[in-house]
Amino acid sequence: MREDVPFPRLGDPAAQSREAVGTKAAALSALSAAGFPVPAGFVVTQAALQDNPAGTTLAERLRKAASTAGPGPFAVRSSAAAEDLPDASFAGMYESYLRVEIEDLSAAIEGCFRSAETDRVRAYQASVARRETAEAAGPADPSAPAAPPGPAMAVLVQQMVEPAAAGVAFTASPLTGARDEIVISAVSGLGEKLVSGVSTGEEWTVRHGRPHRTQGAGSVLTEPSALGAVRPLRRGWQFISAAHRTSSGRWTTPATS
Repeated sequence: MREDVPFPRLGDPAAQSREAVGTKAAALSALSAAGFPVPAGFVVTQAALQDNPAGTTLAERLRKAASTAGPGPFAVRSSAAAEDLPDASFAGMYESYLRVEIEDLSAAIEGCFRSAETDRVRAYQASVARRETAEAAGPADPSAPAAPPGPAMAVLVQQMVEPAAAGVAFTASPLTGARDEIVISAVSGLGEKLVSGVSTGEEWTVRHGRPHRTQGAGSVLTEPSALGAVRPLRRGWQFISAAHRTSSGRWTTPATS
């Protein structure tokens, strides 16, 4: 089945449906459409991947889509409807590829899609389904069959950003649930080493507009830069959380020359 927009761009209406493009892409697309600074990109759905218009190849269609997103390199990441939710994060389950050149996009995108079929993803899907069943109808029958695969996954392609610092921020304390503080974990450069567990990074807590470093030596962020990271993020979270129920997100601090 052909799509009107084979690879919808971030910010386009076609890229704002969570069911079609997944939670991550839909949230970023809504932020982009609202004027927030989101790196340009596009979404590859399973339907578009399987489509094969006469006289074109997947590589050619990806090259055309990528030309509207920037010169590259690109970040290639998963975006599933059941991902990045309060009760089903799928954190670290899918493959991500960074600094992907335009000629390597096909392989990276196919690798993301293949990662949705791994045993660990299926096991996590089954555990989430069993928990939801137990919460809705009492204890689950241990002899019941495993849950079927979760919603189809899309793949998000964005122009790479080379930041001075990056990390993960929570709009509520992950330890206490307190909503009057924002917790930031930060590393120098790309945030991949933080989310992959290679580095624990610095940790900052911002409460009532006052940043306080709780872990690390202070070599990644300063009080002004920690506060500077929080201000636009707070507005972005308030905008997107009502539609996508997210309580955390990644952020970057632009590099300066």
